[in-house]
Order: sequence, then structure tokens, then C-alpha cells
Amino acid sequence: YDGVESAKRRLSDAEETILSIDEPSLAFEERATRTELDRLAANAVAGIVGSLDATLEAAGISGDDVEILCFTGGTSKMPLVADALAKRVPNANVRRLRSFHSVVRGLATRAREIAANACL
Repeated sequence: YDGVESAKRRLSDAEETILSIDEPSLAFEERATRTELDRLAANAVAGIVGSLDATLEAAGISGDDVEILCFTGGTSKMPLVADALAKRVPNANVRRLRSFHSVVRGLATRAREIAANACL
């Protein structure tokens, strides 16, 4: 898994990389391209975009009404994801948070809230 995740991260900035797996039951190196990653991720990205569309509809607004698009998490670094979301909210000011830390920070904040309420 680490080799796959590492390759995905590198493909966020490069057009190609080497996918290297070195496990006791499986070892190989293979060239991987962003085009291949985009093809493999297309259905998942369509699901993400569909969730955004559903959220906008539930809120009674259009993508043109969104002022800020905040990216967080490693997947948002994938150009396919970032471009697809930005197209849905074309007027939004794009902000990138510390991708690999902000999700953990949010979970920690929520855990503190839960713990504080449990003590009441």
C-alpha cells in the first residue's frame, strides 16, 4: 500500500513515476503515468463531483454562488480532482490547506469535543 500511495503522491506533481512494491509475497517496479492514474480514478472522481452537485442542490445554490473552494487531504492534490471541482465552482477562490495534516487536525478537534461532552 505504501508504494501505491507514494506513487499517487508523486503523480500529483509529475507526469510519470516508478511504482515500486517490495513486499515478501510481491516485489516489482513498473512505470506509472498520470494518464493511467486518471483513467483508474475517473469513476471515483465522478462520485466526488456528484456529491458536490448534490450538496449544492440541497443548499439551493449553484456552483457560481460558491466563493471559496478549500482543498484538504491528499486526494485533492490530484490534478484530476482539483480541476473537476474547480470547474463546478468557477468563481470560487481556491485555497489549499496543509493537505496531509488538516484532516487529522479536524479529527482531533472533534475528538476533544466528544470527550468534553462525555465528561458532563
